[in-house]
Amino acid sequence: MLTVGFGDIHANTHQEAICLVLIEFVSVICLAYNVSWVGTLIGNIRAQDLEKGKNFKTFKQLADKHKL
Repeated sequence: MLTVGFGDIHANTHQEAICLVLIEFVSVICLAYNVSWVGTLIGNIRAQDLEKGKNFKTFKQLADKHKL
């Protein structure tokens, strides 16, 4: 995907140009999907950390209340 436009890969015929356009289109979709997936993964990890923090706070309050 990245070498198209730098002269490494270039189309000589209309069929090759159409093929390159399709490859670029699929590559951009795959990149967008992967970036979105990584963002979702990071969001899930942050949500789990927040949940752990809430659970720890509740545990600490109970421990303080019962003087453990």
